[in-house]
Amino acid sequence: MELIRLGDAHEYVGTARNFAAVVQQIAVNKRALIQRQQRVSTYHVLHLADPSKLFFKLTCWGDTPPTLAREDHDGEEISLRVGDIVLFSGCVIKSFRGNIDAQFTRQSSIQLLYRRDRYFNTRAVRLKDFYPMIEWYKQHRHLFLVMTEHEDSASVTAHNSERSHQSNNGTPFLRIRELREDIVASLRVHCVEGKSAEEQDAPPTRSASHSDVDGVLLHEVVMKDKWHDTMVLNLWDQYADKRFVARLLAHQGRLEVCGLVISLNQLSGRLLANTTPQTEFRFIDSDAVQTNDADLSTFSSIDAMESSTNEGKRLVLDHVTIAQVGLGHLLGHASRVEPSYTPLLVECYCAVCEQTLPVLDVQTIPQLYGTCPSRCHVKNGAKDRSWRYRPLWMVLRDAHHQLRVHVPSRVLTTLYSNIDAARLIDTSSPETSKRQSFSARFAVAQLVNALVSNSAQTFRVEVLRSTKSISSQSFRLGLHDSGFSAEDGDHDAATSDHKPYTLVTIQASASSFLSC
Repeated sequence: MELIRLGDAHEYVGTARNFAAVVQQIAVNKRALIQRQQRVSTYHVLHLADPSKLFFKLTCWGDTPPTLAREDHDGEEISLRVGDIVLFSGCVIKSFRGNIDAQFTRQSSIQLLYRRDRYFNTRAVRLKDFYPMIEWYKQHRHLFLVMTEHEDSASVTAHNSERSHQSNNGTPFLRIRELREDIVASLRVHCVEGKSAEEQDAPPTRSASHSDVDGVLLHEVVMKDKWHDTMVLNLWDQYADKRFVARLLAHQGRLEVCGLVISLNQLSGRLLANTTPQTEFRFIDSDAVQTNDADLSTFSSIDAMESSTNEGKRLVLDHVTIAQVGLGHLLGHASRVEPSYTPLLVECYCAVCEQTLPVLDVQTIPQLYGTCPSRCHVKNGAKDRSWRYRPLWMVLRDAHHQLRVHVPSRVLTTLYSNIDAARLIDTSSPETSKRQSFSARFAVAQLVNALVSNSAQTFRVEVLRSTKSISSQSFRLGLHDSGFSAEDGDHDAATSDHKPYTLVTIQASASSFLSC
């Protein structure tokens, strides 16, 4: 039997496929109105995982959730449990607005492979094919949602009750810019009505944001945190109820949203936040919201900012333009970035020590990298290297002065619409590339070119000034010199005795975010 990885499901949209996965959440007896048939149907939602994807949604229609064959179970019950490793056969891969999931149909079936250190029906799949998944599950089960929900009450284990208590009292809330694919996140945000990025240029439909997926409700809103970063939030199932959405959008205070699953939209290549039956919303009164605006110092000119004594603090500079961007390489053209050269915008680093790997002296795109100088060792099956955007520098300019700032990798990820750097390293087959309508290289090239293409576009930037001074050669940039530079970003040049600046955020002054 041929099995696919959940991480590759987007390549098989519209076909019935087989896969083995761990059950990490079960939500049963959900109801939705199927508009075209004008009737209410019952459905059940399973959240699955395998080593290639931590969160994958499987929707099962019918009055009862899928049950195991009698020869598969241990005699106590024939229902699925959280933590089971199960073979799913004949499930149809679906795509809606770039969200990839699976549907359990009448022709689909399930077989239990592993439960609590016991092996079950393995006739269809060889043990050696799913044994690595068992080892992976044992090492990563702490990352799972781990919850079984029923319509009237939730059945939670003692371990999960402790996890829930910690979530309610000590959840580490993240910034939107810190999010990445395949994690569970908690955010403090405000929600506003809006369209997803891929819908903005689409012709209007009967319902721009409120729609149904074969009867399963989906409503899209836009989240915004206090750093003015935004992300589309998919409200699934019960959270897409019109009354709840209206309350969400009308709330004037802060929202604390816990248990969001972050996924990658396969159409736009951007990150999305998704609710699950375990997601919690807390409505915080506006009077109780504490802001950190006192920690920020805002300046109207570069000269005023450099004359201040705010060392080691975040500084805000309004109404500046981007005069030049130092990319470290000539990327196809002196005045623009060509999509085929965008792999030079990323670098390979050691997954253990996070040190940038040495580049081999071979003229190729993408570049080839050697082994880690520290000779780090990784565990069996783990990746020894990963990809990130190569740091660069920018020259900011106001009416009279200019300032060079360092732009780290994490800021570039946000600037490039959260497109994973690894997507620029094309290792897929030509057939796979033809099936993918989204081109990460083209999108990133457009975003980089947009930085300097409009000299009239002004930005609001937040920078961090180091407490350590540097001595280096001063640089001169003519008033009409703009565009890209092939100068290496590591060789930062600034006026002698000035403090180095690091970019934290950048936002278009007209309250619209930079996008392609």
